[in-house]
Amino acid sequence: MGNRKEVERESENILYKTVGAIQALKMTNNFNNAAIYSLYKQVKDSQIYKSMGIDWKTCCENVFGKGIEAINDEIKLLEQYGEPFLRAAQQIGLTKRDINVLGTGLSEDAKA
Repeated sequence: MGNRKEVERESENILYKTVGAIQALKMTNNFNNAAIYSLYKQVKDSQIYKSMGIDWKTCCENVFGKGIEAINDEIKLLEQYGEPFLRAAQQIGLTKRDINVLGTGLSEDAKA
């Protein structure tokens, strides 16, 4: 009987560790998303891609591997709400759409 309880406890422990690892990975990914948006903005603002003889659309598609609309939307989110807000919002699992809906009611101070 004690052996079964021990197996259940060990299984539960493994499950909780797995859930924790998944949450940590999701949090890291979300933090990275906000930083990536900032890097996109830096590249766009600096126009460094022009030194490669390409335009912004080509840079988005061929260098970053994403469509220009998607990247521009991410930059717009960054400009509207700021990196700290995006990190916090993404950390709790809000989508880009959720952020836009919720962000429309925020004051400028809350976004900073």
